[in-house]
Amino acid sequence: MHIAVDLYDAENPKHQDFLRDCVYDESWRLMCGIPLNQGLPLFLSVEQFILTRRQGARSAHVLGRIRQGLAGFVSIHIDPPFARLVGGAAPCLRGSMAATLLYANTLRLVFLHAPSVSKILIKTLAFNQPMRRLNEALGFKLEGIGRSEFYLSSQQAFCDLCRYGMFREEFHTPLSDRLLTKTDLAASPALETQLARMDSRPCPENGK
Repeated sequence: MHIAVDLYDAENPKHQDFLRDCVYDESWRLMCGIPLNQGLPLFLSVEQFILTRRQGARSAHVLGRIRQGLAGFVSIHIDPPFARLVGGAAPCLRGSMAATLLYANTLRLVFLHAPSVSKILIKTLAFNQPMRRLNEALGFKLEGIGRSEFYLSSQQAFCDLCRYGMFREEFHTPLSDRLLTKTDLAASPALETQLARMDSRPCPENGK
């Protein structure tokens, strides 16, 4: 499978529509750990989210594309030596091999184009057992559980979030190696430049 990755353009209507379809899907928001209630009606929260995903000094917002079209969105935040990821494959790909391949290649993208990153950090809802198993099969280690950290607006309840971390050398598991041999990853020049810029910025004195 060929996977192309490029920067999300908050002013591109096609990009907006794709992300809008993702964010309106509650299961997608839960998978990605994206809270959108913020005291606003859902449609206002969604619009605020899609229009503010702009590239920054420490952040890259990325779209993945496969033959069928746009297939996933992820925000990459880099504070060397750490990278934090939020996002996922499109709802229509949920549970598919394409979704798993996109996830594995997002991890490869970070380690390949951000040499100063030695560890990737993610959060997963504690009740999302399939995602937790996939995280661990790809090399992530459970580092803690934040009690009642995520507000689930549909149930008006707070849920636990699992904190996972993976060092660069832990990424090569039997599953990740098998997945990466199935794909050809192509990053756009603009994305490569953005990641290099983020990777080369000096760390703040407080390390945050």
